[in-house]
Amino acid sequence: MTMRSKIEDIIWDKCHDGGNGRSCSLAAAAIMAALPDYDAQQARIAELEEVLTWYGEQTRLCRLVHSGGNDARHNLADDGGKRSRAALKAKP
Repeated sequence: MTMRSKIEDIIWDKCHDGGNGRSCSLAAAAIMAALPDYDAQQARIAELEEVLTWYGEQTRLCRLVHSGGNDARHNLADDGGKRSRAALKAKP
């Protein structure tokens, strides 16, 4: 169940089970208006986690003394920080 559907369920329960109709509707509208920002923030967090995971894996592999380590060192050298700069530059 997504955060959006959880919030929609809470709003439905509170507004349709004896809640104050007008104030409940205003609160529901405010919450629902904020959800796109929440969704964008979650997507941004996922994007940054993906980049950090890649760097973490490459640096872990760099410590290996065989071809896996060589590949990781080359990957990091070829990247030169491009992934991190692109991720940091992107706007949510």
